[in-house]
Amino acid sequence: MIGISTMSGCPVGCKFCATGQMKKWRNLTANEIIEQVQFIINNNPNYNPLNSKEFKINYTRMGEPFLNIENVKTAWGKIQALTGDQLIPVTYINSRLELKAFCGKNGGIVCTSSNAQAALEWAWSKKPKVFFFPDQHLGRNIALKMGISPQEIVIYDPRRPVDDKFARQIEQARLIIWSGFCEVHQAFSRNDIERLRQAIPGIKIIVHPECPEEVALNADFVGSTEYIIKTVTAGAPGSAWGVGTERNLVDRLARQLPDRQVILLQEKGAYCSTMALLTPIHLLYQLECLRDGRLVNQVVADDNLRNDALLAVQRMMEL
Repeated sequence: MIGISTMSGCPVGCKFCATGQMKKWRNLTANEIIEQVQFIINNNPNYNPLNSKEFKINYTRMGEPFLNIENVKTAWGKIQALTGDQLIPVTYINSRLELKAFCGKNGGIVCTSSNAQAALEWAWSKKPKVFFFPDQHLGRNIALKMGISPQEIVIYDPRRPVDDKFARQIEQARLIIWSGFCEVHQAFSRNDIERLRQAIPGIKIIVHPECPEEVALNADFVGSTEYIIKTVTAGAPGSAWGVGTERNLVDRLARQLPDRQVILLQEKGAYCSTMALLTPIHLLYQLECLRDGRLVNQVVADDNLRNDALLAVQRMMEL
């Protein structure tokens, strides 16, 4: 696996990241992104991706690959030009405020991994076609579970030209999914499942729906974080579980359930550095500040964005 950058610098300004302190940033060109991959391969003579069973590229370094709301607006315009007034947007709860606001303004809804099916059912009751972003795997896996055929699911890649072939695919599609993914769940593979099944006969495989389709199809159970916790906890003592989600959650389940095997589906990786920033000590600090009447780390949002985003969230809460 190769981790590359999508920007030079980054405008987000996360406190844990030195990149945001560069004060300058720009989007890299397609050639600059490709050159990173070529540079890594050319400078590692013992590594040839053609000799690997899997070769993956993750946007894990500098910059936010899904930062620009203009990408979504452009995609919306291109698809709507083909579909007319048949399209409704759905976005994941962890997406940026601007994306939630876009959904609210255009009659759409927000979803979680727990209620994504209900959100899609709601959306299809309003319009015949859904534009789902940013996680392609969550949208695809939930739709397939609902009985939507693969021919009715089209992936939108902003780099792909809107040609006659794409127009025909959009015409028959019920679900258009953005070509994004969670870098943690994207890294799991069918090989991980096969390795654990060979090593531990009878092991049950449970994965998050943000995993790739091949992983979801070969797992015993697929569900949200809450579903994973409840299912593994309800398992029989002495049972074995291979879990495809973020490492810290799997490690915590293993500590809480010492009477069974709870194993991360992947031998290495599956670590979310962003989630790791949410620690008990930071939560305690925030609560103590609120108790003492001190407002720290306040998030201020544009009124129009906040109101539009709230519409999308309220629709979800009413499901």
